[in-house]
Amino acid sequence: MTVAFHYVFDTPRDKLIWDVGHQGYAHKLLTGRYDKFSTIRQLNGLSGFLKRTESEYDVIGAGHASTSISSALGVAEARHHNGDDFRVAAIIGDGSMTGGLAFEGINNAGHLGRQLLVILNDNEMSISPNVGAISTYFTRLISNPLYNRIRNEIWDLTGKMPIARNKTRTLIRK
Repeated sequence: MTVAFHYVFDTPRDKLIWDVGHQGYAHKLLTGRYDKFSTIRQLNGLSGFLKRTESEYDVIGAGHASTSISSALGVAEARHHNGDDFRVAAIIGDGSMTGGLAFEGINNAGHLGRQLLVILNDNEMSISPNVGAISTYFTRLISNPLYNRIRNEIWDLTGKMPIARNKTRTLIRK
């Protein structure tokens, strides 16, 4: 998934806003920190979170869950006021979508109308099992026949790719 984001987006010009630290590990590997990755979360090593002072690719210092959408909206709003032209994407996990700050970000983004992409990483992973109405909604969504038809068409299309077919399919398997 992270490889695809860095392929599609022109980073660091375009801004990828990760929600929690562990979502950014592959991002760190792809943005020049491979050689130091064994030092992650060690004294004087790489941070376990995204850290602005560590790399120009780390736009926001992500730590706690549910912050990516509001943070990305702030970046999009600054882009608007400065007259800049780059894309902004928030990557948020399904577990983080249940946090109030995520809803604040969605609500304000809709109100302001700034161009902002929110990518839901529905990997069914959280500290504990997801519960509640949001989790139930996502379950219904991925059970929807239209969703599954589109997903299957994308799957068939990627099967026709002569290069990187298996890797691409692994990325979109969920």
